[in-house]
Amino acid sequence: MPTNVDDYLKTLPIERQRSIAERAVEGVAEELTLRELRSLSKLTQVEMAKLLGIKQDGVSRIENRPDMLVSTLRKAIAAMDGQLVIMATFTNRPSVHLGGIGMELRRAAKKKSSREAVTAQKKPGRKQVRAIGAH
Repeated sequence: MPTNVDDYLKTLPIERQRSIAERAVEGVAEELTLRELRSLSKLTQVEMAKLLGIKQDGVSRIENRPDMLVSTLRKAIAAMDGQLVIMATFTNRPSVHLGGIGMELRRAAKKKSSREAVTAQKKPGRKQVRAIGAH
């Protein structure tokens, strides 16, 4: 008669069971979808939508996208109390973490908005223009 894996694991010493459980979590954590990450964070799509300031169908679209903006992914990960880290791997040199991706555009938009506001104050009659994403 075949042996059930769970029954077999129960026969092992507690330390061995913990070690196997830790390695299993690491193996699973190597590749997950956004939906799986959200589920592991014990969040529903409705709860995630509230955290992101969007509707539930927006969360569904994000989770089903094959491609998305890094800023969208960063916001989704942050809503799950995580931090997005992007790494570049190469065959002929060590891997490196890429920092500031998506941040530079936001900083540039804020600088542009600030410059436009100052220029508008200096020139009467000039309409103030806000950059997209500026606060």
